[in-house]
Amino acid sequence: MQEGRQWIHFDAQFPLGFGHDLCVKFGPAGQLLFVQFLCACKRSFPQGQIRYRGEDEARLILGASYRFVDDDGTKWTLEEFWKWCGRYAKTRTTTRQGRTTVTATRWEAWEDAKRSKDAERKRRSRAESVRGRPRLRGEGRGVRGEVGGLRGEGGVGEEGGDGPLAKTLRSQVEELQHRNGNCP
Repeated sequence: MQEGRQWIHFDAQFPLGFGHDLCVKFGPAGQLLFVQFLCACKRSFPQGQIRYRGEDEARLILGASYRFVDDDGTKWTLEEFWKWCGRYAKTRTTTRQGRTTVTATRWEAWEDAKRSKDAERKRRSRAESVRGRPRLRGEGRGVRGEVGGLRGEGGVGEEGGDGPLAKTLRSQVEELQHRNGNCP
């Protein structure tokens, strides 16, 4: 089984903007918790949100076995953390029947950015591999393909096995050659 790569959006401006404010408010534990939240969002189904019933379960899901304290030693709770992140529009928290759901509000935009980058990378890779092929499509094993029409028509094989579009194309080429005085 091939090992896949996990990808998590981590903005380059994180230490300068939101990440800096997060560290000022909650200390390094707050920054670590937010990164662990993104990792938990990647592991969960559906991606982009986590669900839990109590703080102990949330700590297990997040992998946060450390104390929640800021630089001054002041304790804070998960509820305070989610509320503060919500003011920055990074998370949205809902509670139903004692179950809390925390959603990363920009998750879909981050994932779409990743998907479009992957698609562009694959497109470039395919374009380069087609350019680098030594033979044209339809050539190989000593048989040369003729110009074909619709899929499955003519192309390879005996002479006269061309499709109707190939015959039309050939007659148009011959007509142009005759007009230009390049008759064979």
